[in-house]
Amino acid sequence: MARNLITVFLSLHMCFQLPTLKALVQEEEWDYLVLAQFWPSSSCVYFKESDCVPPQVHNWTIHGLWPSDRATSKQPENCNKSMNFNYDEIKPLRPDLDLYWPYFNKSSKDRTSLWAHEWDKHGTCAYSLPTLRGEFVYFTQVLKLYHQQDLIGALAKANIVPSDSKQYNINDIFNAVNSIYGTSPVISCVTDTKEHYLAEIWLCFEKNLTRADCEESAQYHVASDQHRAERRPYLKFRSEKEQVVTKGKKFVDCPSDLVWYKPITTIYL
Repeated sequence: MARNLITVFLSLHMCFQLPTLKALVQEEEWDYLVLAQFWPSSSCVYFKESDCVPPQVHNWTIHGLWPSDRATSKQPENCNKSMNFNYDEIKPLRPDLDLYWPYFNKSSKDRTSLWAHEWDKHGTCAYSLPTLRGEFVYFTQVLKLYHQQDLIGALAKANIVPSDSKQYNINDIFNAVNSIYGTSPVISCVTDTKEHYLAEIWLCFEKNLTRADCEESAQYHVASDQHRAERRPYLKFRSEKEQVVTKGKKFVDCPSDLVWYKPITTIYL
């Protein structure tokens, strides 16, 4: 009798649990990773702030590492709300995070807000992969993967260097990155006063961290003033907004021709 009651209890328990478990599995479905990097000068344009780059920063910096799904061209988000960001776990990494993963919004009083955002939104979804399981492991692995890339060098080999006087064709930027890494990136831009700036480059990886082509990029139709209105207090970068896939596109908010790739020290708004 007791055994039968236990069996009934377990069966009922599983009936209630299965929808929750299924929803969690569906939410965590993904099959490749996007390593997104910021160009610091364009981040100042994004936040409409001058001199927003810390003096020790002289290179592309990390935006985040995003689990992504090829079938839907979307990214799972906030996969486990019980795994809240805990700064103490990554405190030993603070010197590297300040240098390679800084937050450029000077008006923000919380300098850890970008890290919290990236962990809560993307890191909790990456948790399903053993090599990214846990907050400290996730941030450590992202830093390691970042150091294996050299975007500033890849562009320089194609004579694409930061300049105050010369703009670059967006397709040349794409081809320069593709030539060095052998995979297709996604290029993201930001616009201010009708000028277009190279903002982000995404490199993609399989779950085993080997290189992969990025999927077709999302196309966004968000006015600059709307974009800026949404950036505070919650971090919602334009490149993370709801995606509408357009076949054959590898650019996000970019013009068809020229963009600025400004030196880090010369963005004054």
